[in-house]
Amino acid sequence: MQKFTKVLILFLAICNFCFAQITIDENDLMNAGDTFRVSIASNQQYQTSVLTQTGANQTWDFSTLVPISQTIDTFIDVATANLLYLVTYSNFGFNANRANIVQQNTGGINLPLPVTLDNPATFYYKGASNFRSPGTGVELSGLATALPYGAEKDTIYKFPLNFNDTDSGAVAASLSIPGLGSYNTTQKRLWLADGWGTLITPYGTFDVLRVKAKLTGRDSLADTSGFGFAIPRPETMVYRWLGKNQGIPLLEIQTTKNFNVVAISSVRYRDNFTPVLSSIVQNENLYNVGLYPNPCKGDYFALRFAMQHAADITVSVYALTGKLINTKTYNADELTEQLIVHRFEQKLSTGSYLVKVISDSKEQTFTLQVQ
Repeated sequence: MQKFTKVLILFLAICNFCFAQITIDENDLMNAGDTFRVSIASNQQYQTSVLTQTGANQTWDFSTLVPISQTIDTFIDVATANLLYLVTYSNFGFNANRANIVQQNTGGINLPLPVTLDNPATFYYKGASNFRSPGTGVELSGLATALPYGAEKDTIYKFPLNFNDTDSGAVAASLSIPGLGSYNTTQKRLWLADGWGTLITPYGTFDVLRVKAKLTGRDSLADTSGFGFAIPRPETMVYRWLGKNQGIPLLEIQTTKNFNVVAISSVRYRDNFTPVLSSIVQNENLYNVGLYPNPCKGDYFALRFAMQHAADITVSVYALTGKLINTKTYNADELTEQLIVHRFEQKLSTGSYLVKVISDSKEQTFTLQVQ
């Protein structure tokens, strides 16, 4: 009887382990037509040390996350994408650049050239063996232009995905810019499923598998004669907590390394609708702040505010990915009510943006909608 009890206890322990340590497959990721509400939290809420927790049977407690804005991640069928993209990414088995899901992003890619690559789109192929990206797309002078990767595609996960699985790869793409030259981009991805356990966020408590990916790369520009220069990208680490049947990561945190200093650059998590805070930190000198009009048309907005004493005000606009769109500093007088008109050299694409207002080393963050 005692031997049977020991065997039973061992069996239950093994079963508990099996249930807790999940495996991710293609059925756990998004499908074309899916939408997911995502909250964006302040980058300053946590230190990078919170990301070192790794290994088996972990508990990651992010229950205190507070959203400063929300957005909707939308995924569409490649067949409904712009016809110019279908030439490259049509969903046929013989197509090396085959895709079946598209995610349209907001904002644009600013280059040190008199052009902007607008409305970037990411193309994915989700199959039984992996989840990969065959390339991206942008609008160049209003024309949809595909940027497919070369022979190797960007494999984001391999299936079935289990603890300690790892993979690496490198991709490259090139875009010809008529009359100016060419834009080239490369990226290396090294990923590892480095932990499993329980994740707690304001959205709930879930069994998860964590995957971290190291991204490095560079962008280069060359004129029509072939002369140009390369711009290395800062090293980026992407940490994703994946759950069963969740479609997208339950939590995604990115860090960026600049001059050997690592800082959190983005915090996104799946969430329900939540009224977000209008600001992170209230500023004693800068008060009664508002953005008008909001939504705006994307060429300018006005910042209305009051000041207790004269001081500089820095206004920075970011895409939800954390990319800086533009920043300007203004001198404000000691007035009970005043107005600054913040303009953009390139009209913003439709979507949500973050506006950070800094004065006296204190920050307020607002969400700006562009229609």
